[in-house]
Amino acid sequence: MEHQQKRNKVLTPEQKAALIAAGESKREERAKKKLQGEQNKEITSLRKKAEAERKEALIEKKKNLAWAIFYLNSCSYTGNKPEKSEVEKIKNLLSVTDYHVHRDDYCKIVPLGMDFEGEKIKEVCCQFLREQLENNIFEPFTIISTLSGGYISAKVCEILLDFKDMFAAHEIGKHIFIKLDETIKEDGQFDVKRRKFVPLKKEKKERLIKVIKAYLPIYLKRFTDSGYELREEFQDALIRYSNLASKELKEKISARLHELENDGKDVPKGLIALYE
Repeated sequence: MEHQQKRNKVLTPEQKAALIAAGESKREERAKKKLQGEQNKEITSLRKKAEAERKEALIEKKKNLAWAIFYLNSCSYTGNKPEKSEVEKIKNLLSVTDYHVHRDDYCKIVPLGMDFEGEKIKEVCCQFLREQLENNIFEPFTIISTLSGGYISAKVCEILLDFKDMFAAHEIGKHIFIKLDETIKEDGQFDVKRRKFVPLKKEKKERLIKVIKAYLPIYLKRFTDSGYELREEFQDALIRYSNLASKELKEKISARLHELENDGKDVPKGLIALYE
């Protein structure tokens, strides 16, 4: 009887409302969990798809970069000029954003492109090199490749001047000076492709002199600031480029020459006179 009374107990409106609210809350919770589960599945699926696409894009770019290296090597070997359409493809491949991923390929493409004097591919590689340097990406071999055996284009000249301090800090400034100085001394260079000596044209020589003037203090720093002896290489440069030295550099050189003379070293009087 007591059990029957409990079962037939009438709930108050408040109790009914509480039970309904509790049921609704549970249904909402189940719905939320279901939705969250579906969203998680969708997110996981999207992530997997994005990762698959990323890997596919990476493989595709690796293939394209390998093709670019092969193509430029082929053009260099056969003596053909890279076609504009192919150069445009190569241009679109070059990016500093994924440099760390494709570094080895980029380090091959830029030097190869630099070897094509007066061609669009060299301009493209110069621009990419500038972007590298602006993003503090420094590759010594790539920098040396810009010298093309001693000849420099107008754009390379700008790069060498604009990033002079960076090159000096990386101990490559003196090597740039030496390489360009060799071309000046020989007044040209032997062109392997054409199998003949090619003399320096006026505008090319002017570019070289412009860079050499900027790099002369860097090259002579070992002599003026680091206490090196008056080696033949220094003496030769001091004589040939005395007219390029700034007033400040001349004062440094003069002080160092007098210091060596006072130490009993053999310093040519004519050399001292150049910097009085």
